[in-house]
Amino acid sequence: MMPINHLRTRIDNLSWRIEQSRDSDDLRKLALECSELERAILQHESDLQREVADMEAAKQTLRRLKTRL
Repeated sequence: MMPINHLRTRIDNLSWRIEQSRDSDDLRKLALECSELERAILQHESDLQREVADMEAAKQTLRRLKTRL
């Protein structure tokens, strides 16, 4: 999983490059990079949702154990 700070840095860099670019070939490449970053963010979000679900399951297990004590 790519750290969110790395993704934010890449997005900031991409934003600056888009502002500076006027060449249509460069803009197409930048659009592809935007799509790539969007997929990376969606994957990161999916990974985090899976982790949250795992934590919730662990929390429920601990609550059940605690009630048996």
